[in-house]
Parts: sequence; C-alpha cells; structure tokens
Amino acid sequence: KTFSIYTERCDELNTVISIQIELVQTEQKESMVLYFELLHLPDPNTFLFVLIRALINIIFHTSKRILVWSQANKEDLQILVLYAYLSKSTLDETYIIVLQGPFKQWYIKTFKHHKNCNVPSFDLQDASCCICPYRPYKNFNDQWTLEKAIQYVFQEFIYPPNGNPIVYQQINISHVYCCLAITKLLMVVELDW
Repeated sequence: KTFSIYTERCDELNTVISIQIELVQTEQKESMVLYFELLHLPDPNTFLFVLIRALINIIFHTSKRILVWSQANKEDLQILVLYAYLSKSTLDETYIIVLQGPFKQWYIKTFKHHKNCNVPSFDLQDASCCICPYRPYKNFNDQWTLEKAIQYVFQEFIYPPNGNPIVYQQINISHVYCCLAITKLLMVVELDW
C-alpha cells in the first residue's frame, strides 16, 4: 500500500499544524484523505488517542510506502514522534519517498529544450540561459513547488490560503488538494506519461 502525505506549517508558531494522509487506490475513482489538526489533538490518556496512534502505526508500517513532496514535508513528520503517535525507530524504518526530485527529473526528461532555446535539446539540466516558457526554473538548484508542478503539468491551480480565519474551510480544502496533488504527480512519474 502507498500513502501520500502533505504537511502544513504555521510560520508564526514555527510548528506543523496539520497532516493530510491519502491512501492511494489507483483502482478506485474516489479517494479518502485523513485530516489531522495537530493543534486540536486528544489527550494521551484517552481512547481516541490510542485509536489514532494505532491507525498511524498501521500507515507507517515498514511494508507501506509513504510519499511526501519535499524534504521539509518529510522532516515535518517528526511531529508524530514528538506527540508520541510513532516511535522514532518506526519513523526511521518507514520507506518515505520525497517526490520533488523524481518529478523534476521526469519533467526535464519529458519537456526537453525547444529548438530555439539557447540550451541544446540534449542537455537535460536547467540553465539560466534557457528561454523555454514551459520550463519555469532556470537554475540547476531550483526546486519545484507542489503548486507549480500541478500548474505546469495539468493546468490546475492550488491556491494557497491567505491565513484569514474566516476562510477556515477553504484552508482545509486547499490542504486536501495538496495531498491529492502528490498522488496525481506520483502517477505521472511512475507511469512516465
């Protein structure tokens, strides 16, 4: 089984505030996303805490594959150890794939330099002299954002929340879309579209 995980940070609090987890089911038309708000967790002495911990331990079993977008998202998962939902050894033994790098390689291979570009078409790396409009990053060290990857591959947009508490539900929906976007980009990379 494979799970896509997206984490959201609050810069003001300097902490992870939510974790979204999707069970990737390629044969199903619909998806299920678990949404954990880390600012509203149950007390560790409650049955609900025990249930959530059991569920998270099933998800993070060594037989499962976990996908995150960035190294920062992977590091954010340490919060599960901090709140005692996972042991450090369980998290360390979990097979976690950071999709950002494989996506970048797929995109560069798939969308080669245009014939009029200053970079030869056989050169697969990003370069500052590149003029291809479909290659937004011009530096070898640039990293794709999840939002830009979805935009360039599918012409879809994930609008980041503006932090206004009035739009709380929209913020939650945006986070779920980010989780689903990871799965969508995984399919592109694995199936080599």
